[in-house]
Amino acid sequence: MTWRIQPLAIGVTLVALCTACSGGSDEGAPGNTSPTSFTKLGRLDSIHLPDDPFSEVDDEGAAHPLGEVSKGKYRLIPYVQQDSCGLLVLNTTPSGRPLISLLSKWPKNSGEGSQIYPAGPYNQASGAEPGKGGAWAQISCAEQSMVVRFTSRATDPPSRPQGNIALLDTTKTPKELVFVVGSKSAQSTVLPQVAD
Repeated sequence: MTWRIQPLAIGVTLVALCTACSGGSDEGAPGNTSPTSFTKLGRLDSIHLPDDPFSEVDDEGAAHPLGEVSKGKYRLIPYVQQDSCGLLVLNTTPSGRPLISLLSKWPKNSGEGSQIYPAGPYNQASGAEPGKGGAWAQISCAEQSMVVRFTSRATDPPSRPQGNIALLDTTKTPKELVFVVGSKSAQSTVLPQVAD
């Protein structure tokens, strides 16, 4: 009788240990879009910029650029600043002030914002370049991810992408540029949803 109880006791102990080791959680499992399963934007590495494009919009020096990409004459720089996502759209030639400057706080809890993409919730902000027919940009901002949509007359493909961004293939809509800012795991989860 003792012989039969020991294997059963060992099996129960192993099951309990395996459950304890995994924490009973599947936060890191593929397909789980819990906000805690992705690195927060504020913890991603900043990129180095040779100039200071934030001098006109950040008087506290708190902006951390997370990436950069160009499209035609436009230079787009997504960034984080404390509890907010931002986007600067500049002319690729030095021109001083940004053409578009967006800033949006991410939602503080799941009861705020919207769940338009995984890794949310998201708040949104949009703006346009001054003048008729100018460029337009929108950011969807979450603590773990930012989605950027940009439309202009430029039909050039995006160039010089760097940093924590993943570009959506927009060859069918050449005036549009769409990208996700975030960790690699956030990018691979959010980008397919953005494409739909």
